Amino acid sequence: MCRATDTALILGQNGHQLIKHKPGETPFSPGLCLMGLPRGGYHVGGDRLRGETGRQWAAPENRSCVRASAPSNRPFMCHPPPRLASKLTLAMLVAVLASSATLAPRSVFAQATADDEYRLGLGHYKQKRWPLAAEHLRAYIKARPKGSKVASARLLLGVSLTHLKKYTEARSELRRFVVDFPKDPNRPEALFRVAECSYLLEDWATATTGLKTYLKDSPKHPLRDWGQFYLGDTLVQQKKFTEARAIYRSSLAEFPKGSLVNEIRFGLGVCCERGGQTDEARKIYNRLAADKTSRHADKALSQLGSLEFNARRFAEAAAAWNRLARTYPRSPEAPAAQLNAGYAHFQLQQYAEAITSFQAARLRTDQAAEADYWRGVSLKALDRTDEAIKAFRQAGTGKPGKNLARDIQFQWADTEFRAGRYSLAASRFQDVVTRWPRHPAADQGLLFATEAMLLAAEDISEPAPRQRTLDQVQKLIDRFEREYPKSQLATRHRLQAGRLKVARGGDTNLKAAQTLFRTAIAQGGSETIRNRARYQLARVGSRLGNDRMVLDTLRPILTSIKDSNQPGEFDDALVLAASSFLADKQHKPAADSAAKYLKKHPRGPLSSDALAVLAESKQRQGQLASSDLALTRLANLSGTKPIYAQTVRRMAESSYAEKNYQRSDRLFGNLVALGPRSPFHAAGLSGRGWSLFESKKYSEAASIFGRVVMVHPKDKLAAEAAYKAAECYEKADEPEKAAEAYRVATKAYPDSSFAFLAARRAARLLALDKKTPQADAAYKALLKQFPKAKDRDGLIFEWAGMHADADDFKKADVLYRQLIREYPRSRHVTAARFSLAESDLLAGRLAQARTAFLQVARSQAGDDEVRQDALFRLVGIATEAKQWEQVREHGKALRTRFPQSRHGWEVRFQLGQAALHLRDYQTAQAELNAVLGQARNEQVTGASWFDEAWVLLAETRLRTRDYQGLARTVSDFRRARPRSKVLYKADEVLGRGMLKKPRPDFPAAREAFGRVISSTEGRKTKTAARSHLQMADSFYIQKNFREAKKQFLAVEILYNFSDIQAPALFQAAACQEQLREFAEAVKTLEMLIRKHPDSSFTAMAKKRLPRLRRLAGS
Repeated sequence: MCRATDTALILGQNGHQLIKHKPGETPFSPGLCLMGLPRGGYHVGGDRLRGETGRQWAAPENRSCVRASAPSNRPFMCHPPPRLASKLTLAMLVAVLASSATLAPRSVFAQATADDEYRLGLGHYKQKRWPLAAEHLRAYIKARPKGSKVASARLLLGVSLTHLKKYTEARSELRRFVVDFPKDPNRPEALFRVAECSYLLEDWATATTGLKTYLKDSPKHPLRDWGQFYLGDTLVQQKKFTEARAIYRSSLAEFPKGSLVNEIRFGLGVCCERGGQTDEARKIYNRLAADKTSRHADKALSQLGSLEFNARRFAEAAAAWNRLARTYPRSPEAPAAQLNAGYAHFQLQQYAEAITSFQAARLRTDQAAEADYWRGVSLKALDRTDEAIKAFRQAGTGKPGKNLARDIQFQWADTEFRAGRYSLAASRFQDVVTRWPRHPAADQGLLFATEAMLLAAEDISEPAPRQRTLDQVQKLIDRFEREYPKSQLATRHRLQAGRLKVARGGDTNLKAAQTLFRTAIAQGGSETIRNRARYQLARVGSRLGNDRMVLDTLRPILTSIKDSNQPGEFDDALVLAASSFLADKQHKPAADSAAKYLKKHPRGPLSSDALAVLAESKQRQGQLASSDLALTRLANLSGTKPIYAQTVRRMAESSYAEKNYQRSDRLFGNLVALGPRSPFHAAGLSGRGWSLFESKKYSEAASIFGRVVMVHPKDKLAAEAAYKAAECYEKADEPEKAAEAYRVATKAYPDSSFAFLAARRAARLLALDKKTPQADAAYKALLKQFPKAKDRDGLIFEWAGMHADADDFKKADVLYRQLIREYPRSRHVTAARFSLAESDLLAGRLAQARTAFLQVARSQAGDDEVRQDALFRLVGIATEAKQWEQVREHGKALRTRFPQSRHGWEVRFQLGQAALHLRDYQTAQAELNAVLGQARNEQVTGASWFDEAWVLLAETRLRTRDYQGLARTVSDFRRARPRSKVLYKADEVLGRGMLKKPRPDFPAAREAFGRVISSTEGRKTKTAARSHLQMADSFYIQKNFREAKKQFLAVEILYNFSDIQAPALFQAAACQEQLREFAEAVKTLEMLIRKHPDSSFTAMAKKRLPRLRRLAGS
């Protein structure tokens, strides 16, 4: 707060008078004062004024610029005016001392006592002991309300209270002085101080009145410039900028070279700015900024930047703030100026410059989160998504406020979305909604999460993962309906619900999607939303084959699309309509719509579809040259995509149906030209053969059909081609060749051309496609049809594997047993035994599983993968049964026989655990340290058991009494894996270790146990209960029975583990006995007996109860 310093006051027995300070004398309240902008202005403390962000698809909303300042709300710095001095003249002091040295008769004793109070007050005042000064001066005034020194006492009391920041009391005393002593020469000083107290109390109305009175009554008082300064700021605080401006201008006229001229000028600039006179404010700020000696250059530049920013002159604002940061790098305004410069550059879309500014601004910790956030938004605007995400991650760790934290996560999610990482984006959007469910844009976040998951599903081709993703979309859609039934985004949500139905497929879902899209069209709040719904509805119509519905739905969209080269949002509708026009045999509209799309998007995402429609529709119109041109463009554009071959095939078959065999031959030839690896090659050869056959070119046709059989002998067209080749030879009157061709066809394709390999392949394809019932039937039929198949054991094994993949282990096990029974020497027997052992293991038949795994492990048949897996299972079974010798045996066997096994590190972990239990601590430490040495092996460190290695290693340190090593191990664990879910277990071991030291370290033990008890993962666990019990024991050992009792009882209340609660109650009673709380001890033991009747401590409690009952009754 800004205060005026004292003027010297000489006090004597007969009055007081003002004098000036001597040269070199220092006022009593020196220092700087900071005056801030009016409340509600654009610079507040260090806060960043930010609007609601929402999703930033392009430029963000305008942000108010921010201003750094000291912890005050005053707008500029000033030297404080003089205040009442605390010095008395030597003559006056001697006089007072002399008078007090004379012994007074009893009749004047009271007066002498009161004078002592004054003298004491004055002495303490001189030594700046303000509380004592105030106490004695107040006592003097009370004792001598009309004494000769009461004026001095009251004035000095007011000043002392001001020093104590008791401005209300000070103002009251000073007002009394003004009223009681209207002619006192110090009245102007008192008037000034009264008004100053009101100013410091932020009582603006009273301060205004007081300062006006002072200025009116004291035209020549030396603090007059300060009075004008205070009055101006008081009016500013009340937003009376016109009056304040007049005061400031009057002060500049009266004191053109005064000590406050720059402060006054700065205040005038603020008033001009807030009063709308921005040009004058700009001139004032520029003048102050140009004068580096003004003490306001940096603040003027800061204010100038704010003025320009609010006037949307972002280039000028950036220049002002950059100049501030560059010229005054140590100014408290500099960090905020760097941040503000970033905002200004961002508004100018100068993202690279904005990033530089935000990077500099983040060096100050209190604005690092804000700076990193805007740096991320700027990087996102430049499509530097990975860097943007890194910036958002840094912003999130910078302790952002609640609203900023949400904005960070929202922008992070949107950046993942833009980068095409839809699953990550959806997860982050959902996290935003979960953490800030009441945010006004929470529904928007959930909508975007749904959109991301829908797009993620589009990228998944595998049925099962795709189905899981669509199920997640359904949950999000249901959540939106449940939590935001009245959202403004309801129509967009309805579109998403419809799109989900479409993605699921099937007539039922597609019809449900129709209903949703029609509702969206009816309820859409804008034509854009309605058109989106129309487009989705048209897509459903296309899926259902209802081309009339497609065209009727798209008609409003097609009408709105302008015939120009400029792309539009709904141009895809042109291609959809073109396809339906073609299907509806409206060939000219089909060609026109496709051509219109290609005009706007010559290489757009649907250009290939448009060219396909254009080529077909032009052919149907008989415009073959235009058709061929479109087909050539399609070939060049589509590359290896199947759309070209599909289009050619349709056009070829259309020409064939129209009996234009010459054209169909040429078009089928285009398919052949794609090469034998093309899925359309066989169809192309077959189509050419049929075209030549119908053209009666039988020899050529026979050759082409023969190529189908030769190049594609397993193709579904091969049998037909073999037959047609024979028929062509017959038609060509070549009977011998025809006979041989029929024989080959019969031999190659018995039973309608399906041989054993084709049948087996069909079964395998069904299995791979997860069509388990059909595949099961196919394998069964295959084995029945070919009972002497050479690879029959392999087929049974393959059949069983299919059921295992479908998690139907019951059927799989039946087939594995059949394999072992029928083909005991098969190379698949070992793997079959392993699978049966797995089933025993899952069913809990451990003895059978152990026997089977041993048989597999010792077998010489099968591959190494199966044998090492069998050994690994044996290690697991032995571990589960705590048979540590067997763990060691099987683990060593696995490591010896399969040193490169993928189970190697987990086996070493189990070997370490086994050694610990077998008290082979040296081996345990060697194995566990080896495991922990894999800190950079993500496959090892990501395993669920990895962190347990730290716990086991700590236990080995404890068992070997290596307490220093124990502490080091737990410390290393905490540093390496601070978020581990089993860190609390290591702390429990550490706590036990600290208690077992030769000289127990009780504080360290309790600290460790405390971490266990309070940890997120450990709290309420049995480990926490055990830790709490040991903590209580530590107090008992130290004979702190009261604290021990408290902790033992806490164990009983907080946990639900009888084997820990029982001893806790028993020990609590022991503490109560030590504290001679015998009745309470009786109650505690009775509780133990009642709640834990089976505990061993119950019997002990029963033995102790009689004695305690006697003590309680005595």
